[in-house]
Amino acid sequence: MAIPTFDKLFNPLLTALKKLGGSGSISEIEDKVAEITSLTEEEINEIHSESRTKLSYNLAWARTYLKLYGLVQISSRGVWVLTSKGKRTKTINKKEVKKYVRKLNRGSELPEKDLETLEQLDFFEDDYIDKVFDKYSQLIGWFLIRFSRLEHDFNIIIAEFFGDDYHETGYIVIKKLMFLNKIELFYDLYIRPISFSEKNKKKQEKLLNIKKRLDDINTFRNRVVHANWSSLNRDGFVRTKIITDYRVDGAVKFERVKITPKIIKKNIAEINKLIDDIETFRETALQF
Repeated sequence: MAIPTFDKLFNPLLTALKKLGGSGSISEIEDKVAEITSLTEEEINEIHSESRTKLSYNLAWARTYLKLYGLVQISSRGVWVLTSKGKRTKTINKKEVKKYVRKLNRGSELPEKDLETLEQLDFFEDDYIDKVFDKYSQLIGWFLIRFSRLEHDFNIIIAEFFGDDYHETGYIVIKKLMFLNKIELFYDLYIRPISFSEKNKKKQEKLLNIKKRLDDINTFRNRVVHANWSSLNRDGFVRTKIITDYRVDGAVKFERVKITPKIIKKNIAEINKLIDDIETFRETALQF
């Protein structure tokens, strides 16, 4: 048999803790659950990723959900314990538990440490991503193609600012820059010459608006590229990694963001508008 999914382990987990006298270490719980579910040695040792087994992984999710539902808690000694509610519970309605926890998570009503636990784990439902693969993959592909066009045009606009016919100087300057750095460079190149006159206030506002929109579209691009699309759920939320400032500690944290087909289409339209708006700005910005 296949390793039970995390929600199908709710009741075996509850039963295991009761058989263990109301508390148990992770290894004790895993052994007891394996016994209750009649898993073979091969199934128990089946790998999820790296050295972690599928049983260990799915049980980690089961414990998290039951903790948030109030049936179990973890002691300072790292031992999992049934709460008074857990001791009274005879059987668990898995749909009710999942609905309760996911409602809390969507509304960010969870304690910060518990919300972070959910965000850092990478549980996913293969059947759902399979259903929406074609719809998402086509839109993501088109979005990335349009973003590539935006970056290409943006590179030319920056390179042209340096004045030589073949843009060699400009390309030397930008060739190792990330898009975020190019946005800053673009802003710095144009803000100085248009800042000397009060008459150019509208141009300054336009430049600031373009910069903000470029920052937003770049953030969205990074989320699309770095998302774990296998974690996409039915509400359109997907786990994506955010790299913190490397000058501080370089830690990688994860967050859930909503990326639906409608949102992707909206960002494609925004790229197309940005391409036109940047070109218009370039043509008129330095006309005094």
